[in-house]
Amino acid sequence: MRRFSLLLLVVIAGLLFGGCTAARKPVPPAQPRTVVVPAEKSISFDRVDPAKAPDEVKDVAKAMGNTAGTAWVRTGTDTYLLLNQGPQARRLKAEINDVVQRIPRDNFTWLEVKVKYTRQAAVPAAPAGPVLTIARVGKLDRTINGVGFTFSRPAHVPAAPPPSGARPSPAPPAATAGLAAISTPAAGSTITSPVKVSGQGRHPGGELHISLVDGRGHTLAGAPVKVPAGHMGPFETTLHYTAPASPQTGYVEVLAVDGGQEKLLSRVQVTIR
Repeated sequence: MRRFSLLLLVVIAGLLFGGCTAARKPVPPAQPRTVVVPAEKSISFDRVDPAKAPDEVKDVAKAMGNTAGTAWVRTGTDTYLLLNQGPQARRLKAEINDVVQRIPRDNFTWLEVKVKYTRQAAVPAAPAGPVLTIARVGKLDRTINGVGFTFSRPAHVPAAPPPSGARPSPAPPAATAGLAAISTPAAGSTITSPVKVSGQGRHPGGELHISLVDGRGHTLAGAPVKVPAGHMGPFETTLHYTAPASPQTGYVEVLAVDGGQEKLLSRVQVTIR
């Protein structure tokens, strides 16, 4: 009898434990978390007083000197964007108004810095040194592989290229060019940064504006030049710009500003590298 009772207890215990094991569901494996990174997005930035910038940034700004141009510096976890308008920046003021993070592929991230030109109501006195703008981009979730700058002029300035297939025409001589004629670079030539622009011009206000624009009408670089008011006289300046990823058609233009409006006086077509 004792043996029978012991056997019965063993059978009952086996049924109880076996039933619990059968009822327990397996725990599903943890699924990896999927993080979707947008191909492009605007990111925040802060403007920095050049006097309070890190020493590395000051070193780059000092190396740029009085030459108009752009640069970027990475120090620690911050990326600094430098925009130097040069000492002749007067009528047009350039400001960094947007920074876009672009990720064309998984292992490459770059920043597009959008710079907008605005016309100042009154022409200020010539600055003693370069007009330097510094912006700081804080720590990002991805490593920055490069930085590019794009420029846009005031919306009222027409910048339409000539019809497709039009052959570049050489710069007309000063006697028939009205108020300006471009000597260099020559029409149809290939240019690289920095590019020297020279020619002849005149304007009652004593000043003309030289611009380098791409085929879409975006300004890559610009600078004012002094010219005689009553007769044709020589002008010369040097433009610095960020080279495009591949050669593209562009234009060197001479503009006159009358009553707040820009008038195209002379233009040559070039290949920008």
